[in-house]
Amino acid sequence: MNDNNSSNRPLGVVHLVFGLVFSGIAAIWWIGEANDKDVSDLAAGFPVVLIGAGIIGLAASVVNQRRAKERLAAARAAAVEASEVTAAETEVVEPTQTIPTQAVPDDTLVINEKDES
Repeated sequence: MNDNNSSNRPLGVVHLVFGLVFSGIAAIWWIGEANDKDVSDLAAGFPVVLIGAGIIGLAASVVNQRRAKERLAAARAAAVEASEVTAAETEVVEPTQTIPTQAVPDDTLVINEKDES
């Protein structure tokens, strides 16, 4: 089952605007063909389509931005809840076994050598 909720998915504003523009141009053409009008008679419809698609695109951008802010706020709240671990809940484990070191040849430079005496 798909857990993607359509309200959480970002809106493709560019896809929406271009779809509206192409649909509007097709609608103007269809109206012209149905009424036997020339393109010059329908010229006023093209700017209306472009302006309408622009206004709807701006509204979609605002909705998209608000949804993104809500998702970011929810992610930050979840991160804060996850990071609130008290010292009593964390357990410090001390190493119980030492790892033996290999013998180092005399001509090798050793940094931070500890005396075992």
